[in-house]
Amino acid sequence: MNKTPVQLKEKVSSGWSLQLYSGDRRLLWSLDPSHAWTLLIGGIVGFSSALLLGFSYPEGSTRSVDPVVDQTITPLLDID
Repeated sequence: MNKTPVQLKEKVSSGWSLQLYSGDRRLLWSLDPSHAWTLLIGGIVGFSSALLLGFSYPEGSTRSVDPVVDQTITPLLDID
């Protein structure tokens, strides 16, 4: 029944998983390797699309948020 370290490693090496439990031992959050790869790929695609699409707008397409003030109308109260 003596097992070599290689046999023990094969039996123990089953991957990894991060799990977060609440105080009453309910599972709140879990991160498996497949979820981590999906999260990483989604982050890369989202960041790349934000960089590519965020800077490709023409300069004339932005709107001014400040309203145009007509200087010919005198204010009701002339306070300086």
